[in-house]
Amino acid sequence: MKTIALAIGAGLASALLYLAVTAGTLLAIPLFYLAPLPIMIAGLGWGTASGWIAAFVGSLTVAFAGLSWGAVYALVIALPAAFLARLAMLGRPIVAGDPNSPTEWYPAGRMLLWCAAYGAAFSLVLMTFVGFDTEQLAASFKAMMADAQQSGEPLPMPSGTDMDAVAQTMVTLLPRAFALIWITAVVLNLWLAVRITAASARLRRAGSLFADLRIPREGALALVIGIPLSFFGGGMGLAGTIVTAAFASIFAFGGIVAIHRVTRGRTWRPIALGALYAALLVFTFWVIMPLAIIGVVDSIAPIGGSRGVPRAANSNQSDSNQGD
Repeated sequence: MKTIALAIGAGLASALLYLAVTAGTLLAIPLFYLAPLPIMIAGLGWGTASGWIAAFVGSLTVAFAGLSWGAVYALVIALPAAFLARLAMLGRPIVAGDPNSPTEWYPAGRMLLWCAAYGAAFSLVLMTFVGFDTEQLAASFKAMMADAQQSGEPLPMPSGTDMDAVAQTMVTLLPRAFALIWITAVVLNLWLAVRITAASARLRRAGSLFADLRIPREGALALVIGIPLSFFGGGMGLAGTIVTAAFASIFAFGGIVAIHRVTRGRTWRPIALGALYAALLVFTFWVIMPLAIIGVVDSIAPIGGSRGVPRAANSNQSDSNQGD
């Protein structure tokens, strides 16, 4: 009963974090991005069933604010959070049938591959409702900006700004930004959930989830398809841009982990990592592609350390026996 109560509480907490965006304050934005965290903590620390219960309770709670809100919450927040917690706790004995065998855990790189695939698929489905006609989308953005200018709350843009150019830029950047922001938020929440659960001694997966992360090389196939498509015009180019942004994002995480790996023990490591994260904050889109290239190289020819699947040295528990 305690586990069920905790799962219900996690779902309610997640729903409240998600609905915080309706407050319209600056504090509401970081709270909104933390919405997956309670569900992930429940799934990692109290078993897969707890994660799914939290996801269901959260979705039901948000649905009371509006069915469309509940549907978006379920698809964007709840289901991915519970699913990733499930994957993180999937494990099997290295030696089948040996109860004392260490556990081989589901690779973190494949978890990020799922994130990219889901993020790209969701964005593409969303675009089928919005429309892949880039000219029509640009016209819609231009109309929205014109309405804002006439509403008495003009947009903070210099006078004489070319609205057509701004609208076209929005069509180009928004699909990339959505995939990038969603994947980044999900991965950072997962990292934070692992740290919190480990600190509370509830995490049964030993070792750091991301310390030896490498994205599976088959993920590069999506870039091989997406990058050429992104140079086309119209809907095909937009679809290629979405796929490229989603998979480049996870390879960028792979690149960051590779840099962390090769700088271990170096005296200049804090300076290098500080410069890296400062560049990411200021020049996000310009830095992601070099990091993604490093991630792709690392997936094909490992940079620093050995390739392997994270294992728990003293654990023989998989997700199937994770109850209370």
